[in-house]
Amino acid sequence: MSRALSALEEKIRASYAEKSRACVYLQQIIRAVDTSCDNTVEDTRAVTRERDRLLRRVTEENTFRKAMGLVRTYAGKVYDAQLEMNSSSSQRQARMALDYIQKNYSDPNLSLNSICSYLNISTSYFSTIFKEATGETFIEVLIRTRMEKARELLAGTTMKNYEIAEKVGFSDPHYFGISFKKMTGMTPTEYARENRK
Repeated sequence: MSRALSALEEKIRASYAEKSRACVYLQQIIRAVDTSCDNTVEDTRAVTRERDRLLRRVTEENTFRKAMGLVRTYAGKVYDAQLEMNSSSSQRQARMALDYIQKNYSDPNLSLNSICSYLNISTSYFSTIFKEATGETFIEVLIRTRMEKARELLAGTTMKNYEIAEKVGFSDPHYFGISFKKMTGMTPTEYARENRK
């Protein structure tokens, strides 16, 4: 009888040690998940409260499967929150880029590199988020913006074509004429003749 009790006590101790070890591993996973979102979450106190509550619940669960389910659900929520934040951050950066183009389209040196330097992001990342947000590439938006401004100037002023080209960011008036015709189907002179007020 005492031998059976000793064996049972040993099994209980081993089972308790296994549960403790499993809880420690799950707690390490929870902390790793939290570390991954330290710099991206605004309300860190709420995250800390949620983490502490989860750590207690993991320890209190009576099966490893249930404890693991809690951790998996938590990690999924954090992942979804980070995806949403990255998406909104991408949208914000695309809006900032559009605003930057509107304010600086007349700069002949405005380029993909200069806008990425302004936003402090890589050109490949910028190109991806900008295309997703606008449906156009940076160059397409820049040329379209410049051409819209050129049409306004051609229709509303008596400026010469080379002056308009310079005003909208083209250092080469000939290239401006080619780009304008490609975009509108008319030369700048033809457009001005038809639309000047």
